[in-house]
Amino acid sequence: MGISEKIKRSESPEIAICGGGHVGYELSRLCAFMGWKTVIIDTRPEYASCDRFPDSDVICGGYAEAIGGLANDDICIVIATPDHEYDSECLAAALCRKSAYIGMMGSRGKAEAALLEMRTLGFSEDTLKRVHTPIGVPIASETPKEIAVSITAELIKTLAEKRADYVISKEDERRLLSEHGRVVCARITEKRGSAPRDKGACIFVCESGSVIGTVGGGRWEADVIKDAERVLCGAVIKKKTYTSYTENAMCGGEIDVVFEVDEL
Repeated sequence: MGISEKIKRSESPEIAICGGGHVGYELSRLCAFMGWKTVIIDTRPEYASCDRFPDSDVICGGYAEAIGGLANDDICIVIATPDHEYDSECLAAALCRKSAYIGMMGSRGKAEAALLEMRTLGFSEDTLKRVHTPIGVPIASETPKEIAVSITAELIKTLAEKRADYVISKEDERRLLSEHGRVVCARITEKRGSAPRDKGACIFVCESGSVIGTVGGGRWEADVIKDAERVLCGAVIKKKTYTSYTENAMCGGEIDVVFEVDEL
């Protein structure tokens, strides 16, 4: 698999909230604060309302059909409906598709009953391990606002763990895929200290002379580009560490960078 096939865009996550009640409402507000796109799904017109959720896309209708029709394979699905029957409907639909996260609100007893029902429907134990339930990080949350905070924290944690190996913006991806010829990808695999970019950040040095992406700017980036140009000319550099001590960088930290060659 080539670099162009492996890169994933670093887009903002999308959250589908099944249930527009008190928790769904507070969670949507926190998602808006985080800059995340949200989709609200509810069968009740008074809860699936654009007036109630002005910052969200709203779907008023059946849960299973709505979940099955979600276009984003990496969407996060939060199940917080008002009824156990709806929860099971949402969970079965969510487990039938790809998603970055599936979380279901409810007590341990309610969660165990829902999972038992999923087993009777034929879902494997490995598939059921995808479900976060009881939902949220354990912070003794009780009010809708507190529960929304715990869910948001779990979403942040889960998304960080699933962060793409190749982090590149949508615009940079378009530029890269319009290139032809050989390219060297320099990618951060580890970050220590206060290095400016996280693991996965990439810079691409193309045979055409184009340089796409960033690993943080400044002296570090200039040296990474020079090394990538050397690799493009035939030098063998598989991995190199850049530190504030050797690169005279302003921040105190270091990054491990791997170099990969591909043909676009």
